Amino acid sequence: KCAVVMKSRVSFLGRYSFDPMEPPLHKTETSIVLKAKDIGAMEKYLHIQTILSDSDPDIDDYSHSCGSMQGIKARAIEVNTFTRFCEKIGLDKSRSTGEAEALLRDFYEKDDLSVMSQDEGSEINLDRIGVKKIVFDEFCKLHGIDSTGCRMVAIKFMKSRKSFELELQCREILRGNG
Repeated sequence: KCAVVMKSRVSFLGRYSFDPMEPPLHKTETSIVLKAKDIGAMEKYLHIQTILSDSDPDIDDYSHSCGSMQGIKARAIEVNTFTRFCEKIGLDKSRSTGEAEALLRDFYEKDDLSVMSQDEGSEINLDRIGVKKIVFDEFCKLHGIDSTGCRMVAIKFMKSRKSFELELQCREILRGNG
């Protein structure tokens, strides 16, 4: 935990660390794009992994992080714990929940016993079942989050505000919102 705190203190915006030996991904007269490691959700990720991997869970850990007994009984984290993690990495809450439910349905269709609950036959629902380790791990893999809770990102630094605003306008047009 101390290493996470130390890394966040010497990183850009307390979240991104740059490798000084890594060359820029792209460079122009008005901007530079650098590869960075996003460590913003590392602590939350490691905490969730500890809870999901614990074969003999401590009720105090669950009461502080999950808010109910669901974690102990279902060996899962509650949806609100999952969505707080997703928000920490900058993902939309409802989209993330939808993706996790889709993963859960996929595992059910494959008859993966690790996601089955005691009350089979009921509707597949994250609020009822929680986010199991296999679903959480697959979700993280899909979003490029490694086994330490980090992911690689590209950060673009721009010379002027005008260039930044022009880029935003272009991106909106490309998205079809402009």
